[in-house]
Amino acid sequence: MTLLLLDQATAIHGAEQEPKESKHALPKYEEAKFIIIDAVTNFISIFWLFTESDFFTFISPVSAFGILGALSGPLLLQNAYEPSRMLRRAPLVLIYNWSNSFIFALANQRLPESVEEDRLNKPRRPLPSGRMTPLGPWDETSLLFTLNWMYNDLGGGDEGEWNTAVIGMQSSSLAAIQ
Repeated sequence: MTLLLLDQATAIHGAEQEPKESKHALPKYEEAKFIIIDAVTNFISIFWLFTESDFFTFISPVSAFGILGALSGPLLLQNAYEPSRMLRRAPLVLIYNWSNSFIFALANQRLPESVEEDRLNKPRRPLPSGRMTPLGPWDETSLLFTLNWMYNDLGGGDEGEWNTAVIGMQSSSLAAIQ
């Protein structure tokens, strides 16, 4: 009976054909590009939501203190770096301080008591809003500790400026601004 139905369907609709692609379908590489962009955007959004309450109270002042302290070097030292070189590396100082704040926020906001408190006071954060589960920060924490290990133990900071910029987020502050 099933064969008969299949044969009748083939007779009515013609031989089996490959499904046609929609005129609006994206090529595979375009889909992959959008998936990557979506993942990066999601990570940045979660990164911000975990640390936004610390940005103006901790991250910005500490970064400004580090940058201004480094800029005072030529006034106080004989062999100081050029101020332009230090200013070019200022984003690394900000990234370093921000990522350290991120690690602290992951540890602080994941506990059940913290999630309950944040449900009342800061419901937009990833855990109380349900955007992430308490085990969700494990991925981000693992990534940051892996970057730290790559930078320090595998010599990733010795391989060029891009590696230092990417991996150096979790290195010591001296390595981030040298």
